Amino acid sequence: MIPMFAHLRITSPRRRFSLVGIPLILIWLLVLPILLLILPILFIACWVAQINPFRLTNVCWNVFASLKGMHVEYAVGGQSVLVHLT
Repeated sequence: MIPMFAHLRITSPRRRFSLVGIPLILIWLLVLPILLLILPILFIACWVAQINPFRLTNVCWNVFASLKGMHVEYAVGGQSVLVHLT
């Protein structure tokens, strides 16, 4: 299952900003029509490069599905950004 929510926390020395969750399902719904338009071009590119397009689609889906549970934290000095995908 692809990640549906992103929890974001931004901290600095002066203040702390925390979002409970950002619904990624809305982003996925906005990206889906663009992906459907790109799909024929992808199939033609796979045909030219002699790559199985169904296997490529499966690999891309597995990469997106494996993002669930990802935890990224970036800190510089007293500032930090934390993103957790659920």
